[in-house]
Amino acid sequence: MPYVAIKHLHVTFAALSLLIFIVRGIWLATDNARLHSKLFKVLPHVAYTLVVLCGIALASLSNQWDQAWIWIKIALLLVVVGFGVPAFKRDSTMPRSRRISLWGLGLLVFIMIFAVVAYHHALSAPPPPGAIAADPATPQESHSMPALPSPPSADQK
Repeated sequence: MPYVAIKHLHVTFAALSLLIFIVRGIWLATDNARLHSKLFKVLPHVAYTLVVLCGIALASLSNQWDQAWIWIKIALLLVVVGFGVPAFKRDSTMPRSRRISLWGLGLLVFIMIFAVVAYHHALSAPPPPGAIAADPATPQESHSMPALPSPPSADQK
């Protein structure tokens, strides 16, 4: 399977994982019985597994295992799971307010994962304009989006 197709699958499964996490959190907050349905007990595991498998394939195809941002993504995914397990546990003795707080923290970490991906930077802060050079080890896609224009300098205003 070509790199671009695997990348699209990876992004799709990551977005699906986020959507499932959000829906389950809303159901947790509203005490909806669907939270504990068999489908929503199994679906997150399938989505996370597919995200990880596609991610492994991408990192292997592009030979980027030495990139810090990939390992940070993996660590943050483990943190999301660590917050999600007690938050969504069916027979938890933990107060629902604490479970909702854990879900909120998991959601913040999920957003951090997307920020790390967007900037390929461990601190999730956008790099200064012009600081990102093309990595020769990364396969270039023919349909990449054009770069955003730089803000006008003080001389151009």
